[in-house]
Amino acid sequence: GGMSIDSDGDGMPDWWEWKHALNAADPSDAALDPDGDGLTNLAEFRAGTDPNSPDTDSDGMPDSWEAANGTCAFVADAISDPDSDGLANIEEMRLGTNPLVADTDGDGCSDGLEARNTRGNPLVADIAWGAPVDASARVSGASFSASTGTWRTDADGVAYAAERAGSLTWNLVVPAEGADALAVNIAQHNLYSKATTFDIALYVDGLFVTRQVVSAPYGGANDAFFFLPEIPAGEHEFRLVWHNWEVNTFLAVNDLRFVRFDGPDADNDGVADWKDHRAAESSSLGALPCESLVSPLCVEGRDLWRDVLEIEVEYPGTNAFFATVKTIGDGFYADIPLPENGTAVVSMHDRGLSDSFPVVWKPLDVFEGEFATNALAIREGDAIKIAPFDGKSSELTVSRANANGEWVAVTNWTSSAATPYCFSEKGLYLVEVVHHGIFADDVAYALIEVVRSRFPKRNPMVAIDIPQKLECPDLSPKGLVEHDAHLAVETEVKGEGLVLMLSASENRDLGLVSRLGEEGAILDAVQVTPAWFDNGTYCRVTKTFPDGSMEVAVSLLLGSLPSALTVKLEIFVSGVTFDDGTRTKILTADDIDENGHCTVVFLKARGVTTSVCHRTYLYQDDRLVHSNR
Repeated sequence: GGMSIDSDGDGMPDWWEWKHALNAADPSDAALDPDGDGLTNLAEFRAGTDPNSPDTDSDGMPDSWEAANGTCAFVADAISDPDSDGLANIEEMRLGTNPLVADTDGDGCSDGLEARNTRGNPLVADIAWGAPVDASARVSGASFSASTGTWRTDADGVAYAAERAGSLTWNLVVPAEGADALAVNIAQHNLYSKATTFDIALYVDGLFVTRQVVSAPYGGANDAFFFLPEIPAGEHEFRLVWHNWEVNTFLAVNDLRFVRFDGPDADNDGVADWKDHRAAESSSLGALPCESLVSPLCVEGRDLWRDVLEIEVEYPGTNAFFATVKTIGDGFYADIPLPENGTAVVSMHDRGLSDSFPVVWKPLDVFEGEFATNALAIREGDAIKIAPFDGKSSELTVSRANANGEWVAVTNWTSSAATPYCFSEKGLYLVEVVHHGIFADDVAYALIEVVRSRFPKRNPMVAIDIPQKLECPDLSPKGLVEHDAHLAVETEVKGEGLVLMLSASENRDLGLVSRLGEEGAILDAVQVTPAWFDNGTYCRVTKTFPDGSMEVAVSLLLGSLPSALTVKLEIFVSGVTFDDGTRTKILTADDIDENGHCTVVFLKARGVTTSVCHRTYLYQDDRLVHSNR
């Protein structure tokens, strides 16, 4: 039929060529690649992609990579995990691993575990995964010293959950010879449960170590290996947290032991290759300039043990410590003020690293002309040290463009030394430096663009797998938005700000960053907090009264909880109230325990045949996040 006509015989139907502005009478265009994504027009036709867009589905993964690696180039699947290794497709792309193979290098350790737990190389078989060596005796799960949630023990020393989530704490002795990992042997305790995996995290002495999803179906106990930071020998507190919201699944902890892992040693340094890779990946500080035009200096890096990370700065005559802000994954940043004179030596310290970098605040010489036509972009609140002409007394003027594009003087001064000036409001500025010479004036200009970009709150909440709109009126479209691989983000310009459409696929904090362009300084960073939208899927009759009415307890489980959370419950069937006689109940963070769990009590009148039907609304700062209305 007409839909199959291919006038030039190049393998692409005429209708498709017309649709994509190609020439249906020119067979040579089949071999062209107008969008530069590595796929010819003919390959784009066969793949179902757009020959004029290098990323047809706008999911951050080029069409050529998706076509070569078996993902779908015309469906946004960046946060999908088809091989169930714990890595989203876009993470696999960045790591170079196969998104359809859970263990790319075939060493027995999945790509996700290598990327997030062992920190070995997922592209090289570098660990003897199937042969862990015990470094200590086994300790029974039932020997825990503290817990949250409800747990029971049996005669075999097993600790098992009696509700949907919780934590266990043990005081364990790290052997003098050291250990690579803590092996926690777990299983499904409920014979009738369909759940086969458990999402568990480990904390040591209160510090987060790692989190993983472990397969352990009923009758198939399995070891969860938690690779450890450098921990001194002796007794430490180990806390296991089980994240879950599904019903009828109960985690059992059989025992715990410390283990070591061997592996190939390609460089013959006496250390297994996976350990070399782990050491190299554990901490890093982004390359710092020897000189910076701007203060504070944005320092970035990543660190596995960010909770014990310190940024120390040695100034002339004093030292200071600065807190870091979490960004994406193991990433962090800190804003470091630079001294007006002298050198700042920036050092990063954690349990395994100590590096130092000297940085000098460089004056801006407008006479060099670098920013005479192309503005220097800085953050609101940044300062620049403006130099006079050739160290001679000069008039310096800072002007700001008004709504009509006219320059309005903000301040001026006369100086023969470089002088810091802080740009405290967003806008376009003109810096003018004038030196009055004997015969003529020396005049030069520099353009400065000051950008303000702020997220509306510290920890915006989203419901898992449910797209949420977040209004960000102060988030500048001029900033580059970066995000965790398990957080899908779509942006839309609205006025001077952005509207973000967020969708999370995991119940853990997910980083969201606004940056001053490619490789620019960080403008702001927040953690998006995903929560389960649980309407109370687990309920039971806890008491029957003499008149036939009943007390019903309903379990709500939300998981991670951000600040300013409010949950509104609204009963919509007759004959049912809450235990205080009302039909509407408001819950706050104070009503919800550290596992994100809350029990709500209902009263059912005699003869009521319905359930305790109610609607649930999640709010944060009076913003409706989601409801089941």
